[in-house]
Amino acid sequence: MPEAKPRAVQLPIHIHEAEFKRSRYCVDVPSSAGPEDAVQPTFYANIAAKLKAWDQIELRAEDGTWYMEVMVLDSSRNWARVYPVLGPCRFTTADVSLTQAAAITADAKPAAIAIRKSPTLNITKDSIEKRLGL
Repeated sequence: MPEAKPRAVQLPIHIHEAEFKRSRYCVDVPSSAGPEDAVQPTFYANIAAKLKAWDQIELRAEDGTWYMEVMVLDSSRNWARVYPVLGPCRFTTADVSLTQAAAITADAKPAAIAIRKSPTLNITKDSIEKRLGL
């Protein structure tokens, strides 16, 4: 009797871009809360109505002391059950000072730029910000 050839397993043809199947959120958590609070279902009471299974949430402490990523397993109107995917990552004082310095640098505005108006050019605030990368 001939041996049966192993059958190759293939993915179904139902493929979608991830952005259409799940959402990714970023939350700045008050410094009074810690990573241990972030895994409690009631922690998400204010935003639970927006969440659905497989959504991902990046949690960052406002004071920069920790970072964590969670995935939503289930949610209802006033709670969400989450699973920690990454972290919590705790940062040292030196790390925190670097992140705060980066935030200050990113918030700094460039000096005023002299704009020469030309009848053939249409210059708007949006086009200037786009060129400067703001």
